[in-house]
Amino acid sequence: LAPSLPARARPAAPVRWRPVPTLAWPALALALLLVGLLAPGAPPPSGRPLRIVVVQAGLAGGHGLDRGATTEAVFDNFVRRTEALAGEQPPDLVVWGEGSVDDDPLVNPDRLARIRQAALAVGAPLLVGATTDAPGGHFATEALEFTPNGQLAGRYQKRRLVPFGEYVPWASLMGRLLPVTREGVPADKLPGHTLEPMVVDGVRVGTIICWESAYPEDARTLAREGAQLLLVSTNNASFGEGPASEQHLASSQLRAVEEGRTLVQAAVSGISAVIAPDGTASQRTGLYQQAIVRLSVVPRDGLTLYARAGRLIEAAMIAVAVATAMVALLPWSRRRPAPAPAPCPASSQEHAAIRGSQ
Repeated sequence: LAPSLPARARPAAPVRWRPVPTLAWPALALALLLVGLLAPGAPPPSGRPLRIVVVQAGLAGGHGLDRGATTEAVFDNFVRRTEALAGEQPPDLVVWGEGSVDDDPLVNPDRLARIRQAALAVGAPLLVGATTDAPGGHFATEALEFTPNGQLAGRYQKRRLVPFGEYVPWASLMGRLLPVTREGVPADKLPGHTLEPMVVDGVRVGTIICWESAYPEDARTLAREGAQLLLVSTNNASFGEGPASEQHLASSQLRAVEEGRTLVQAAVSGISAVIAPDGTASQRTGLYQQAIVRLSVVPRDGLTLYARAGRLIEAAMIAVAVATAMVALLPWSRRRPAPAPAPCPASSQEHAAIRGSQ
């Protein structure tokens, strides 16, 4: 038999540089940066600043949520700290957070009298949070606006309720399968159906409550309805010392940027802050910090691109991301493994060697 001789392989083809997949991702990053730099700014100011005072008077240690409201001790603390503002220049609005009134002031004469007392002392309208009575033995989470004389001037009923916190989904079924679901929610709250700005000293204030700030369409609706600033009333006591309060503030920062409005976040237990239209949060409070936050908020008219187009912008961004990924990945998916190189034909010397061996 002839000895086997190694076949001479053909030289490998040079690796060709493909610019499309190589440059696609840096191009996307550059495009996103340019979009941020070229995005139009917030609408211009449209009036004198509104002087707002946020009272944060939540108490730690057993003073958490009770039926979505706070305890009487927390309510007393709000009243005392508001009355301490007497003698100062009256602000345009004093804000207490969600559930700061531990009982319905519209049916509890004592609560209403103390709210009127606080409003008269500070000489300004009060926007307070309360758990109010609703038909059929139910309750509602509301923001109630009182005049400096303690008269009800406006109200907003929370529309997006927290499941297993303010109502139990599929209550009859869940009550039988997991009776524990009813321990913290003895009766379901009723959602509101109207979303429109309140008017404070001629300025339209778009008010939402608690986790409604996580829904961009709510803030967008308020801006399109003429809100000149946004206000988030919240009670984060159930979050304790965890990171959820920071996450809640971050969602409010997004809403401020999207609508080009200054946003005031008023929390019972923290974090309270004022957020500029560029998303910068300032005058932040700590959790369970006793604080009086004095703000000067500039109202703004006009609509941002997001307020006009809404989810179309998000859909366009997703489409661009998907298209870029396809451009970057398709050329690689089309590559096929190169066939094994065919051996070169033997030379005359190799033929002679083979004949000699035979």
